[in-house]
Amino acid sequence: MRFYFLVALMLGTFAGIPAVPAANDTIIDTSHSIIDGKSDVDGVAYHYLLAQGGPKTVVLLHGWGTTSYMWRHVMPQLATQGYTVLAPDLRGLGDTAKPLAGYDKASIAEDIRKLVSNLGIGPLVNLVGHDMGGMVVYAYAAKYANDVETLAIMDVPLPGIEPWDDLIQGPRTWHFRFHSVRDVPEMLIAGRELEYLKWFHNAEGVNSLPSITKPTKFTDAHMLSQGRFEPALNTIAPSPKTLKLTDYSRSRSCRCRFLP
Repeated sequence: MRFYFLVALMLGTFAGIPAVPAANDTIIDTSHSIIDGKSDVDGVAYHYLLAQGGPKTVVLLHGWGTTSYMWRHVMPQLATQGYTVLAPDLRGLGDTAKPLAGYDKASIAEDIRKLVSNLGIGPLVNLVGHDMGGMVVYAYAAKYANDVETLAIMDVPLPGIEPWDDLIQGPRTWHFRFHSVRDVPEMLIAGRELEYLKWFHNAEGVNSLPSITKPTKFTDAHMLSQGRFEPALNTIAPSPKTLKLTDYSRSRSCRCRFLP
């Protein structure tokens, strides 16, 4: 089971000041030692989960169609190992705001860096990205290599790195091209968002999730009653900025681990 392998890997890979939310953060709830809060990042209200542990920080970024909720079992385990763990909902997904622009991975990486700063848990971080979150952490590490202690990326090809060009032309990435067509995906998916997301989790996932039968925090379908679905599609549609993700990666010095 790949996800549980990742948990074991992170606990074995990861060996600051404990997190203190900034003044402009609103703490919503605390349960099982995980803070549920929001922070303003350049006018975008970012939702995050935070487990306060030791002096080192681990940032966990989810993929498309999921939210920070996917890390709920991982966070306490890392916290008990002495890490402060941050898991935000990415721009346009979950309970984070859904602006009209800013969905290229470099911009989202800047969001996460500023969120880390807002919470006072940086600048040195350990980054973990799943699926689309892997592209974001790579953009973060490529630009701010000196602030990244370790980098773990899983289940995603990276623009500019083989075999990206081959993979994006294959049938497994049909949704990249589909989401890039203006207005058509929203028109066809409207009213069927849950079924659409369930297909990705249950048919394409390594571990199927037959229990997903209604909107949940995990599937991100819970956001559909709160806002437009278009921003969620924007986060995965390739853009010129996304395709130039590696332009500033010449001097990376962080330790990087790729998980197939």
